[in-house]
Amino acid sequence: MIAHHTRELSDSDRDAIGYRSFVAAATRGFAAHHAGMLPLLKECVEQLFVAGLLRVVFATETLALGINMPAKAVVLESLIKWDGTGHVMLSAGQYTQLIGRAGRRGIDVEGHAVVVHDERIDVDTIVGLASTRTYPLNSAFRPTYSMAVNLLSWLDKHQAVGILESSFAQFQTDRQVAHIAARVRRQQEALEGYAEALQCQCGDYQEYLRIQEELTQAEKRARSRRRNNEMQQALRQLQRGSVIDYRFGRRTYRGVVQGVSHGRNGIVVSVIDMRGRLHMMITEDFREPPRLAGHISIKRGADRSKAGRTALAHKARRFGPGKKITIRSHNRHIDQLRTQLQTHPSHSCPNRADHEKWGRRYRRLYRDLSRDKRTLEANTDTLGKEFTRICTHLHRLGYLSDDDQLTSRGELLRTITNEVDLVITEVIARKAFHNLRPATLAAAVSALVYQPRGEDAGLHPRFSGRLQKAMLELATIAGQIALGEADLGITPMRDLDGGLVETMRSWATGAKLEAVLASGDLLPGDFVRNAKQCVDVIDQMRTAATSMGDQEFATRLGSARALIFRGIVAWSAV
Repeated sequence: MIAHHTRELSDSDRDAIGYRSFVAAATRGFAAHHAGMLPLLKECVEQLFVAGLLRVVFATETLALGINMPAKAVVLESLIKWDGTGHVMLSAGQYTQLIGRAGRRGIDVEGHAVVVHDERIDVDTIVGLASTRTYPLNSAFRPTYSMAVNLLSWLDKHQAVGILESSFAQFQTDRQVAHIAARVRRQQEALEGYAEALQCQCGDYQEYLRIQEELTQAEKRARSRRRNNEMQQALRQLQRGSVIDYRFGRRTYRGVVQGVSHGRNGIVVSVIDMRGRLHMMITEDFREPPRLAGHISIKRGADRSKAGRTALAHKARRFGPGKKITIRSHNRHIDQLRTQLQTHPSHSCPNRADHEKWGRRYRRLYRDLSRDKRTLEANTDTLGKEFTRICTHLHRLGYLSDDDQLTSRGELLRTITNEVDLVITEVIARKAFHNLRPATLAAAVSALVYQPRGEDAGLHPRFSGRLQKAMLELATIAGQIALGEADLGITPMRDLDGGLVETMRSWATGAKLEAVLASGDLLPGDFVRNAKQCVDVIDQMRTAATSMGDQEFATRLGSARALIFRGIVAWSAV
């Protein structure tokens, strides 16, 4: 079965994808199934599983998507996953989908699901996931730039907004808004009742409340400023050899300062902990100002080895508790507010205790009402507002005329369907990639599709020659679009990343798969998927270039496509 599916692979490709180890494990009943595998190997795993030839499959949640592969038992290594933007908990629906594979129909009386213990997650959270039986369907629909120009190509702006506001996504938002609007009405009625209870025979208690609230906020801001000042003064006092007590997380630690540097991003403190390990800490790492316990003289080079740092830590244990820095400050505005409060007629009211009780309820309800009003305003006609902001952005960039008609750039944008459709259109319109040779062009296009499996993204403009110029132009285009989005409050497009550029250039210049995967530290499936996405974007760019009469660039794009669409990439597309 495996030999049949992989018959078209060359010996070098088999070496690159770990074919022999895959076969060795599969023949013993073990296999993996994840997004980084080649599609043909995943298909092998699925067919071997269905045939009952596998005993254990190590898989990600991709195994739970549309594949009929029940198991006797399911083990979840972690309930936390990377969703492309951050590490998040599995939802109740994802959890149920994964453990729902436990138990083979007609074979097992019951299935077993095991969750590996994780100190970060309490048992109640897992129980909550397991006991949830309702999974809301939330629409992810949002208007895009390409969608906007396509709608305006056959509808006027008012009609386009009407269509968006009749979508399922807007229906869900409106239903939520209806609940909020009803709550706002109830809060307003209750607030009127509280206002009556606040009537004071001695004076205007509403004004007294206002002064009280202003004083509370002023004191809160003063505490925050005082804490920041204490932090800055405490860190400025640190020097090489300072022994400090500092909070990190929930615990207090003792440390020896190895060095302090002052840069544009603030103060960076190098700290040796009591195990002789070295940590780099910035201001935000300190939950409160460190306390100074004493000072140790560190001879030159004494802190370079683990043994030397451990000896310094041993000396630091001899000091007593650190002393806290206290800053005395005087705030004239707070003093004035306190005077106004104490001299107000309502301050001496015999019923002030009752007024304060109703006042607390009034302030709490007023804050809730203000928050709900902001939410109500933000969510009313959400998609229509987003569409209008997108149209404004397109007006500024020259894609729409004053009467909302498509310009030549607008017609160009119609042909592009991608997450970064506006960036791709600007690249074509500004001829940012026009001077690139086919192999370099293929590499540059990868920056439009690649999304790293981690938190660090960026164009990394550290190339040379024409590619360097093209990547800098791409960064400029993306930055200008992002500034316009931020100015108008538009949901930003995803960040571009140049992490695949050199790898794709290597592939486009004829390198073997093994060398390409090694250069980019990529899994075979990830590389093939990204390569096919590059081909798709190139096809769209060719269509756009042809429509604008730029046949030379269209021909160059065709050559770049041919350089990518070869070997395992072409075979995986069959």
